[in-house]
Amino acid sequence: MNAALSLPSTFILSPAQWAIVWAAVHVIVTGEWRPASEFADLPACEPPESLSDSFDVSTAPILQTPPGIEAVCVTVRDVDRECLNQLWLADKHLDLAPLARAGMPRDGDGWEQAVGMTGAELSLFVEGSVPEYSDDESDATLTFHCRFGDREARAPSDRELTDRLNANLLTALRSNLPDLPTNQTQALAASLRSLAAEIEPTAAS
Repeated sequence: MNAALSLPSTFILSPAQWAIVWAAVHVIVTGEWRPASEFADLPACEPPESLSDSFDVSTAPILQTPPGIEAVCVTVRDVDRECLNQLWLADKHLDLAPLARAGMPRDGDGWEQAVGMTGAELSLFVEGSVPEYSDDESDATLTFHCRFGDREARAPSDRELTDRLNANLLTALRSNLPDLPTNQTQALAASLRSLAAEIEPTAAS
């Protein structure tokens, strides 16, 4: 498929950064790891043929970023739904630590899975979504938000991501509360207190 590529001339990622982007996208979309060095010679923001020949790939800059942060968004459509189960594949290859993870219904239409990872030079946030009704198993869309820069400069965005995914989890829970019978809400409250007790030692470490 043809890749829709349109970045303003003022937007700059180095060839090495683009190579890392494509390495992350490739391993999550295809399940096959190829080192960034294999993508180093590609023209700026042009996806490798292993992606563009099979998927609808588009790129766009993330413009509202703090000073010192260079960021790009890559969207890949017509992806197999199984990819939503392998959003973490880039972490071990690119030395990224997990930030956050959430799976949730998407506005009553389909399902969304999201993960965030961060490392010394890169923060990677991946969203995967599928429509609710479809006979096509290759109907998923993956969106990669890639931010390069100093770890300290990226820290506020990393915290914002974690807060947003946690808020989404709580929203999904709260949306069910009005329809739950009293005995279930009482049991749920006890379960949540127990869960909080389990989480607190981990959060403090």
